[in-house]
Amino acid sequence: MLTTFRTNIQDKLNSLPFKTKATAMAVLLSLLPVVGVGGLAYFLSNTNLTEAETNNQKSATAALSDALARFISIRIKDATYLADLPFVNNPNIAKTLPLAAKEEFLNDYLNRYKFYDTAVIFDLQGNPIAASKGSSRENHADREYFQAVLKTGKPYISQIETSKQPSNRRFTLSRQLKILSLDS
Repeated sequence: MLTTFRTNIQDKLNSLPFKTKATAMAVLLSLLPVVGVGGLAYFLSNTNLTEAETNNQKSATAALSDALARFISIRIKDATYLADLPFVNNPNIAKTLPLAAKEEFLNDYLNRYKFYDTAVIFDLQGNPIAASKGSSRENHADREYFQAVLKTGKPYISQIETSKQPSNRRFTLSRQLKILSLDS
């Protein structure tokens, strides 16, 4: 069956006039470079687009990483600033400065800065030394972030916690205090 089919095609091709054969050959020869160049162009452009997209994703990832590192660095500097306040780490000043003045300072700091919702400064036993409005005034010694700072001595930033409202996300930042000795 295949041989008869092949013979039928050969007979039909042989019966075609030379002009038709030459035209068909010219069309085939002119299409081959176009198809070849088109295929090569598609391959190269697809490769370039894939490479460009990969580079864009790498750049975006690097930019996000840098922004996050700056964000964390600023938050740690904020915690360090609050931890290094004289009424926090100097027992003589801490005793003489009234609680209302400490809390007013924290409230003013939050109002000026407008980034944090609350601020609480704890002693090394987890008891609040001063707290801004709306802050919890309970002992935090058993909290994960408090224990992490006591164990490592390094600043701690919690995972971001989300609520049912997408605009209400929060994280906890803590830093160990440097208490000056009463002997100094």
